[in-house]
Amino acid sequence: PSGGLKDIARLFSASQTVRIRLEVDTGPSGSFQEESVFLLYPIAFPVLTMRLPSLFAGKMHALLCRSWGNRVKGRDWYDFIWFLQKRVPLDLGYLEDKLRGSGNLENGNPLALADVKEMYLARVETLDIEGAKRDVTPFLKDAVSTSGWSRDLFLSLAGRLEGE
Repeated sequence: PSGGLKDIARLFSASQTVRIRLEVDTGPSGSFQEESVFLLYPIAFPVLTMRLPSLFAGKMHALLCRSWGNRVKGRDWYDFIWFLQKRVPLDLGYLEDKLRGSGNLENGNPLALADVKEMYLARVETLDIEGAKRDVTPFLKDAVSTSGWSRDLFLSLAGRLEGE
């Protein structure tokens, strides 16, 4: 059969380095939503992927629960802003499953958007903003995109969270 990785591989020279990054969730919840999308470059091909609301829920889980000691992962905060810019709602069901699976939500009540906002605001209060900037800056073409980062900015973003 034609198509697939062999057709894609032919588009690159043998001396060219191609890096493919895969992220694997070792404790996935089955409640995420998926969709089939078509990518057009380097050739048209279908990809089965998580829907953006589920991806946002996974990022929100990382933002709320990732523990690196005193170090903050700036990419989580950069991505958080990206999802809000795109007006992507949170997949609350998937976020609830992730929070329960990681032991960060133990009560029996369903997760509500108000609960997420409360957890988010508590996280922002402990956020090392300068550390987040330092962490993400090496990955940015222009560090000006983090120049407006402040506690007030992140506190105000809670009002932009929407659930699905």
